[in-house]
This record gives sequence, C-alpha cells and structure tokens, in this order.
Amino acid sequence: MLSISWSYLERVLPAIGLGFWITVQVAAGALLVAGIVALALTALQQALGRPAVAVTSAFVNFLRYTPVLVQLYLFYFGLPLIGIDLSAFWCGALAIGLQQGCYASEILRSGLGSVDSRQVDAGLGLGLTRMQTLGHVMLPQAFIKSMPSLANQGILLLKDTTIVSAIGIMETTLTVKALSEQSGNAVPLFAIAALTFLTATMVLGFGVRILESRLQRRFGG
Repeated sequence: MLSISWSYLERVLPAIGLGFWITVQVAAGALLVAGIVALALTALQQALGRPAVAVTSAFVNFLRYTPVLVQLYLFYFGLPLIGIDLSAFWCGALAIGLQQGCYASEILRSGLGSVDSRQVDAGLGLGLTRMQTLGHVMLPQAFIKSMPSLANQGILLLKDTTIVSAIGIMETTLTVKALSEQSGNAVPLFAIAALTFLTATMVLGFGVRILESRLQRRFGG
C-alpha cells in the first residue's frame, strides 16, 4: 500500500516515537563509549609515543576494517561464553561506540598534528607535564579544528544505531518493520522513518555548527 490514513498515523506515530527514543538512548550510550575510546587512544599514543601507536593502530584497524554488524554479533553471542553478560542495549552501544571511537581517535590525532609546536613547547616550558599539555593546550585546539569531521562521525553513529535491530532492540527501524508487517504499509512507514532520521541529523548538524562557531569565537580557533 502507498496510502496511509491520518487515523492510522495517529495510532502508529507514538510507537515510532518510542522507537526513536530508544534510538536516541542507544546513540547516547555509543557516544559515551566512543568518547572514552577516542580520548584513551589519543592519550596513550601521545604519552607512550611510537610503541603505543603501533599497538593501538592494530586495534584501531581491526575495528575500522571489520563490519560493525559482525562486531555486534561477536559481542552479543561471544561475551556470554567468557562469562560477561551484557544487555543487548550495551552490546549495541559497545559495538557502535568502539568503532566510531577508533575513527574519532584518528580524527583527533590529525587535529593534534595541526597544533603549533611552539605552543606545546611553551606549555612544557611553563612546567606542565606532557599529559597536562595535552589536556590544556593541545586537545582543546584539536577538538575545535576537528569538529566538522567529528560531527560527521556523530551523524554516522546515529545512523549506525539501526543495526541493533539485528539483536532485537525495538529502535526506529525494527518498530517500523513490525508495524509494516502488521498493516502492509511498508513504504509510507519507512518514509516516516527516513524523515525522522533526516530531521534528527539536520538538527544535529545545525547544533554542531552553532557550537563550533561559539567555540571559535571564544578560543580564537
């Protein structure tokens, strides 16, 4: 069916809204994981130098070059085999967050490379440790310079949440799939899902541009 009545929409929109709320929660959990992973990898590489880069690069490449769906299944089915019992929610957040955190760490590493070395030397000259210089001098500038690329990864992260439907989490797409199977209104319902994601990513992009502008005015990025 390509048509859909307003009365039907009134019945299904709350369910789709609940599904999108679960999508937002998964995205928030994945973002938390991604942030921790990105900062940890960046700090390790800066603190320990080339040996850490070699080790972390192998970890990063494994996660970047294997499908996130495969990683999701490894966490969901594999972790219980070694005595780690995570909910489907956190398996999804972990799989998405780890991969996106690896991409974000590479973006931050590139941003750190653009920081003027004289500012780093000045921080060290003032008595700051390498990690203090990283946290107070280098990372803030790298974050501002990397924000457009990080925002793109954030949008990809939001879209990646659809994969958690594979392990039964009733986020937006699985909710719409269930509704379409009940009614036969697949095309209109998935169009609503597409518009929902489109709106969310546009709002996210707009918010990031405002934040970037304010940070650049404040810190002179």
